[in-house]
Amino acid sequence: MTTATVDAIKRAIAPLKARNAALEQEIEALKATAYLKDAGLWRHGATYALGDVAQFGGSAWVCTKAHTASGPTADHTCWRLWIKRGKDGKDAR
Repeated sequence: MTTATVDAIKRAIAPLKARNAALEQEIEALKATAYLKDAGLWRHGATYALGDVAQFGGSAWVCTKAHTASGPTADHTCWRLWIKRGKDGKDAR
């Protein structure tokens, strides 16, 4: 191949390389994004991941940081109240 041909090919694929790099960054960002997963009833000593939703005291709590369970009401650095129970113990929707 001539130098001109190689240069033309490089120019042609440059936008594809840039798009590929952008998509790879987007994939990594999505992998780091939390999604909600039902973890059932909260259990002492269980391991929870970011995005796990556990039921505790009639309320739903979302795990904000991977950890081995300490109660949602005891450790607000790892849990965030998502749905608060109603007066009758049911969700307040």
